[in-house]
Amino acid sequence: MNNLNQNTQLSVLVVEDDAVLLEIFAYAFQLAGFQITTCQEGEEAKQLLLEKTPDVVLLDLHLPKASGEDLITFIENDYGHPDIITVLATGDSRRASFLQNRVNYVFLKPVSFTQIKQLATRILREAQLKKQEDKKPTKPFNRDNDTGPISSLPTV
Repeated sequence: MNNLNQNTQLSVLVVEDDAVLLEIFAYAFQLAGFQITTCQEGEEAKQLLLEKTPDVVLLDLHLPKASGEDLITFIENDYGHPDIITVLATGDSRRASFLQNRVNYVFLKPVSFTQIKQLATRILREAQLKKQEDKKPTKPFNRDNDTGPISSLPTV
């Protein structure tokens, strides 16, 4: 389901061990128009990722059974879907600064519902713009506009 699925609804996997934050994060993405999947453990998140590829993964850093950093590594190296948008939400500023170049977005807790909803809306808008760009027709070849051979190719 990478990028946009058939009905153009984006999906998010929210991985957060705090049940209250899990609900807040999921609700913010739901209001923005995302299909939601949630879990509270790192190993369960890996299994869910193997079953269905989301467009976005929002994850906590400190999770039971596999850390958020383990999940980031899984997405980067083992999973084979580097185009997934990753969002890290953590209260650990030191680890967040270490990991910031490996994820798309970092939020330091406490993070507000409004911040998460604004991010979800932004991601949705950017995906819709990208889809519109992908639909634009390419310029057909016109022999009258041909400027000659491509200079970077060797001539025979």
